[in-house]
Amino acid sequence: MKNIILPILLSSFLFSNLAVAQHYCGTYDGYLQDEMKKYPEFYNSLEDKNNKLKKDCEHLTNNLNEKENAGERKIIPVVVHIIHDFGNENVTDADVNYAIDQLNKNINRQADNMLTTPEVFAAVAGSANVEFRLAKLAPKDCDNCPEEPTNGIVRIHSELTDVPSPRDIVKSLSYWNSYQYFNIWVVRSLPSSDGNTLLGYAQFPWSGAMSTDGVVLLASEFKDGHTLTHEVGHWLGLRHTWGDALCGDDGVADTPPAKEENWGVQLSDFPHNLNVCVADSINPAGEMFVNYMDYSPDQVTSMFTDGQMEIVNQTLEGDDLNYPYRRYLWSQENLEKTGTTDGYEGESCNKKPDFIENYGNNTNCLGELNVLKGNKNIFTNISSLTWDWGDGNTTTTTNSPQHTYDAAGTYDVSLTLVYIDDVTSKSLSIDDVKPGYTSLETITETKILEGTLEELNAVNATNITLHLDDSNYSVTLDTLFYRGEYEETYYLAHYESTCNTTVTKENFITILPVSATNTNDSYKYSFETSGLEDDFHVLDNELVSDWNFNISANPNWDTTSKASSDGNYSIMMDGKKLTSANSIIFETQAYNLSDLSEPAISFDFIGAAVNSFPRNELIVSYSKECGVWKELATISAEEVASAGYYSQDFIPEVNMIWNDTVMYDRIGSNDLKSENVRFRFEYTSLSLTNRLYIDNIRIGEEADLLIKPTSENRFGLSVYPNPSTHYDKSFVMFETSKEGNIDVKMYNVLGSEVKNILNKSLQKGFHSFDLSLEDIEEGVYFISILEDGKVMETTKIVVQ
Repeated sequence: MKNIILPILLSSFLFSNLAVAQHYCGTYDGYLQDEMKKYPEFYNSLEDKNNKLKKDCEHLTNNLNEKENAGERKIIPVVVHIIHDFGNENVTDADVNYAIDQLNKNINRQADNMLTTPEVFAAVAGSANVEFRLAKLAPKDCDNCPEEPTNGIVRIHSELTDVPSPRDIVKSLSYWNSYQYFNIWVVRSLPSSDGNTLLGYAQFPWSGAMSTDGVVLLASEFKDGHTLTHEVGHWLGLRHTWGDALCGDDGVADTPPAKEENWGVQLSDFPHNLNVCVADSINPAGEMFVNYMDYSPDQVTSMFTDGQMEIVNQTLEGDDLNYPYRRYLWSQENLEKTGTTDGYEGESCNKKPDFIENYGNNTNCLGELNVLKGNKNIFTNISSLTWDWGDGNTTTTTNSPQHTYDAAGTYDVSLTLVYIDDVTSKSLSIDDVKPGYTSLETITETKILEGTLEELNAVNATNITLHLDDSNYSVTLDTLFYRGEYEETYYLAHYESTCNTTVTKENFITILPVSATNTNDSYKYSFETSGLEDDFHVLDNELVSDWNFNISANPNWDTTSKASSDGNYSIMMDGKKLTSANSIIFETQAYNLSDLSEPAISFDFIGAAVNSFPRNELIVSYSKECGVWKELATISAEEVASAGYYSQDFIPEVNMIWNDTVMYDRIGSNDLKSENVRFRFEYTSLSLTNRLYIDNIRIGEEADLLIKPTSENRFGLSVYPNPSTHYDKSFVMFETSKEGNIDVKMYNVLGSEVKNILNKSLQKGFHSFDLSLEDIEEGVYFISILEDGKVMETTKIVVQ
């Protein structure tokens, strides 16, 4: 019998918690709703995609002609999206395969450490009887489109591998529909909370948001499979064993109550936390800290329970109360579409070479060294590797080649690899093995089975032993179970192919002469007769959008006539398209500024916010060495959003005041006084933002650039003190150039008016008004001057 009495009666206790930085899981009931409240625009943009995915899923599921799975193993197609910046987070195919193997062992009660489970808990240990397999066919763009082979691993180069915000934003880089594939995203780091490290998170099956469905993990945690197992448990409907509350309830009858998460507990601590949530006379076995849904160390966790596996199967199959959104995943129809049936061979040569300039210096001076970095680590059995520098020279073997060009110019660079690809196909029956294999392995594994004597005899188990709770860790003797061994044989066919693959990046390296040929005293760019690319070098952000449900495209600056500070045109970046992009960069030409006394650069800008937590900035840098960039200044998210909050696309009013800035060498060494100076504008957005406009870029003498044109509409709006507190006597100050009706209003970051500071007709001159903040909560706010109902100028205030 595999019955055990693990009560769920709770006692009332008071506990103290120590605030110690720990590793944690980001999955809990309501986490997605919390993220939606924090980043409403991002998640609102996914609503149409969620509705379409749900509709497609229900159509396919409702039209399945298959019978119920009569105890047979459920196969779940998997795609692993590796979001990387050419670091260690770009895990190898072998790492992926190992992680999936460990997941399959753990969820089917075959973990390497399964025999360490205390026997009172082993009596209720369960197996999911599922198998996760990497897909060999990618989703098709249309019903009549040809099949697209894959190895189930997608690699995306993006800076969003580090601390993406919102954290689901990495999913927009690469996503395969979640009714056909189980999506796993691997990243370098995730947002922390109160100093705690987030290792991963999953989406519960009842969330309803199919466009973000799946699991996200740190690369460092993905490899061994334990954290993956924990998050897959959530994805299949399981909660933490402590129910995310003090002595909470995880909804599973055979997991005993737990006070809270267990960090650092060891097997030698069994029985653990006696007489805490329940009296030890009722549950002398203590907490089930060996459960995968706890936070115990990897070497300690070794089991799910029968009750947890009932929830898993309910999630996969559905019931009268829960629609089976996971049902189509493991259907025979879908296994054929995803290439995950027994014996499916698949196609070889799916890996693609890729590379970057190791230091980000795609532009260098003549005579300087260029260093590249490739992705050789993801290939195996390489017979040759060749770099073509585009100038008649090649380099072989190394993954980090170096080269010096002999002439100025722009060069294409390519990387070619020849390797042997070993595509494997697993079959449980020899009849499913397809011919043409290079080699065939017959693998017989000894599996351990726990259950009743009848269950073990049904599979002809051997070495059967009776296990009994003779240490009185349970309140009855109903914890007896049998453990035995049985053999499982499968066939692994290897189909080897020699692959020759090349990637070429056009105009990848630019070599400039040591001394610039632009020798004027000043330069001005207002985009009246030419676009950005006519005068500047726009870098490719290398964003990959590999499927039509991705929310991002390759964004960049556009010339627009909708707003300008000088003339009729400016350049505009639509921040709503930048939610999952790498930095957007454009660089100026090279200028010889050596004859100027104090060279500087100036430009006008204006932008707006679209949510409460903008994480975007504009970094302006310079280089006098054709590629070594030094920062001049950073325009912060608050400054970029100086116009305040706009729920719609931001278009500045005609009389709205633009920000102007003059940037120079702030260290004082007059570093811009050089024969070869270039400037770089790098715009980065790690969350949704609104539009940003730039105009009137000028380069010349600092004194000339500091002369600002007069404007009858400029108010010089300021707040003192800033930051302010509830108790400070604060003032709003500004100057009017003419008589008129003036409104001064205070808004929160969501664009809601929180205070009407002023509404009256004012004479020309300087004005100062008291600002009471007693009723204002702490946070960031915007104060705007409106003239005849139009916003004319905005400034930020921080209330502490």
